Amino acid sequence: MLKLAVKLVAALAIVAGLSHSPATKAGVISPSANGGGCCSSYLRGYWFQTPTDFTIDSIWLNTASGLSTSFTLQVLKFNAPVPGWPAATTDFVSLGYFTNVNGALNVNYSFSANDYIGLLAFDQNLNLTPYSTQSAQNINGMSVTLTRLLRQSLISNDGVSSEAGGSLGAIGFSYNNTPRNTVTSAGSLALTLLGATLLGFARRRKA
Repeated sequence: MLKLAVKLVAALAIVAGLSHSPATKAGVISPSANGGGCCSSYLRGYWFQTPTDFTIDSIWLNTASGLSTSFTLQVLKFNAPVPGWPAATTDFVSLGYFTNVNGALNVNYSFSANDYIGLLAFDQNLNLTPYSTQSAQNINGMSVTLTRLLRQSLISNDGVSSEAGGSLGAIGFSYNNTPRNTVTSAGSLALTLLGATLLGFARRRKA
């Protein structure tokens, strides 16, 4: 009876340890469309430096009447801060270029602290990118400044520029503070080891 009880407790500890993943608090950056928009056939958006590790899991474009139902979207990772207009840079990796997006697009982009990330969009229905003036944001409680990002075309590999103080593209995204596929936390590992130890004890008593 004792051996059965020990095995039961061990199994429960192992299951709890394996299933207990680290907490992943979700957050949202969603500058509302509040300032008209720009520009016919030009992409607009913003860039920022990441304050911590996190994963973007969905992206959308805000309009005055709700989420855009048809927009172009590009996600960029820069190797350095974006130069100010009229200078432009192609020193980036395009992580994704999407057309005819409807509503929120599910993605999986993991970033490290101090990465330079850019988002660009264009609404096909409105023939412009809706603007926002909400440049002050925070990720995981840490302040982030979104800086206007612009490209003078819809071509995915053309250069992009920065414009401090300008209106942003009203692009929103949701994120998790811990990247997906994280390793087992210390507490989970302790539970798993406890279960394995108890199982070993039960086997020794049986022998």
